[in-house]
Amino acid sequence: MEMLSSIVSFILYLCIGAPFCLVLHELGHAAMILLLTEQRSTFQFGTRGGRREFSLGRLTAVLYADPHALFFCRYRLERTGPLTKMQDFWITLGGPLSSMFFTVLFGLIWWRAGVDGDPWSGLTMINLFNLLIAGVPGYYPQLLAGEGGIANDGLQLIRLLRTPAQ
Repeated sequence: MEMLSSIVSFILYLCIGAPFCLVLHELGHAAMILLLTEQRSTFQFGTRGGRREFSLGRLTAVLYADPHALFFCRYRLERTGPLTKMQDFWITLGGPLSSMFFTVLFGLIWWRAGVDGDPWSGLTMINLFNLLIAGVPGYYPQLLAGEGGIANDGLQLIRLLRTPAQ
């Protein structure tokens, strides 16, 4: 019975927790766009299937109903003008900062709850995983839908810091 409970928990973390934490990460990027520029930001979850679109001010959320796209989430800056190097830096850093914030927040809730196997432990680990995958400079693994082989946030930040100021 305990093994069945563990399997169900794993599936729930995989199908609900991981996409939720990915959305939090990408919203960190989008939030920086909204805070630091006058430009619009689009947040996309999924890639195909039934499409729903919602707007709230300068933020547009595009949601697709494809169950295979649980792990595809991306933000886009609808460029209407150039970005400064500092704006680009903070927008790129917004995702890892969000993952770090939620790792700490959910970790503190988990620690205060003092219960093993509660949802906070899994959400803490998923956000920590997101932080490491996106923040440690490198390329996203090939197994990530739509992102495999693309420079992650950490590598993009290093490249940005190495480019001369505009």
